[in-house]
Amino acid sequence: MALALGVYVLLSAYIVWRSAILQPYSDMFDWLLRYYRLEVDGDLVGYLLAPHNFHRLVWTLGVLALDIRWFGAESYFFLASSSACLAATAALLAREAVRAAAPGLRLVAGAFAAMLTLISINLLAAGLPIHATYLHALLFAVLAVVVAEPTGDGPVPVGRRLATLACVAAACFGNAVGLALWPALLWGALRAGAGRRWTLGLAMAGALFIWLYALGQPSPGGGTLAGAQGWRTTALLVLNFLGQPWSRALPGLGWVVGLVLLALALAALPFKGGKDAPRPERVATQLILFSLGAAAMAAVGRSPSDQPWMVSVRYATLLTPLHLGLLILACPYLARLRDRRAGLVDTAAAVVAILMIVHQSASGLLVIRAADVDRAMIADFRAGHRDEAMRATIYPDLDHAAAVSARLRRDGRYQGEWHLPADPAGAPRL
Repeated sequence: MALALGVYVLLSAYIVWRSAILQPYSDMFDWLLRYYRLEVDGDLVGYLLAPHNFHRLVWTLGVLALDIRWFGAESYFFLASSSACLAATAALLAREAVRAAAPGLRLVAGAFAAMLTLISINLLAAGLPIHATYLHALLFAVLAVVVAEPTGDGPVPVGRRLATLACVAAACFGNAVGLALWPALLWGALRAGAGRRWTLGLAMAGALFIWLYALGQPSPGGGTLAGAQGWRTTALLVLNFLGQPWSRALPGLGWVVGLVLLALALAALPFKGGKDAPRPERVATQLILFSLGAAAMAAVGRSPSDQPWMVSVRYATLLTPLHLGLLILACPYLARLRDRRAGLVDTAAAVVAILMIVHQSASGLLVIRAADVDRAMIADFRAGHRDEAMRATIYPDLDHAAAVSARLRRDGRYQGEWHLPADPAGAPRL
């Protein structure tokens, strides 16, 4: 198992390096314009906190500013910080899995937790600056749940409560999906009997924070619930969202994966994480609820015209807490099975570890090929070529993107790239 984990980590590092895209496209053009305004007006608070598509991207915009000022505007700091966020998240979740596992299964649980966190689609997020926002939110979301649940008995220190609130706020400043933490933590406090003062304080803090977060923002649209087919579309979107990253690999069947995961989650939540439950259970249920909350937010925020089976794989990062929560809940059952059939469980663990490496290799190849396609399209765009497909990947307004790109070229910012494929034809699009 240790050997398999080592191979998996080395393979993951290669995938991040090979799939990284250093030059700006999509939302990064908007972020760079904000930075240019910052250079003129010096309004750092406005630069960091002004909403972008409802999100307040404090960490992402902070990384962008540091990348330009201190690291030569080459995206290197983006890659390093995103990779560090993902590695820290993997370490946190692996530690929680180890705590949940019985002796003899701790290495297995920790290894699988790390592997699930470092799945190839999450590595793509680490290699693309425009996806860094999801990794920032993920790290602080996991940290908030871990900090909220103390390891010992007795009253929880006030400092730990304040640290929990700080982590939730930090997750929301990574991506608006962090707002899903408030109901998840409130559920956990109610189920665990955390006390009236903390429960009421958490509810009030959440309501106030959400109100402030939404202040000055346009009201959200009707989402997928709008229209005659709203409920059916919403259900399919939620199930395909929960089925990530396999929904896109199994067109038309991804919702089945999501349905299975949703059924497991809903079957566990009413019976797990109660007042007398062990700490791993409480952590697991709140991780699961966070991912379910993310799916609900996607249903509200997506356009009614969006195809529910074409949910972007970039959201797969937000499903990591769900996968790890279910793994933690499974640990006691695996321990009882191993007491009766140790050889079977150990053999199965070895086989699954090998399959995880095979899966990482195959999916990593798809991620690399898809990155090659986008990288080649960016190169074509910079060379002056234009086609309709660029509007979906590069930027909806190509003339606007070209103006920003020309300004960056004049300033010598974000001009380098590690990999430019010779023939990206036929590669899949993510």
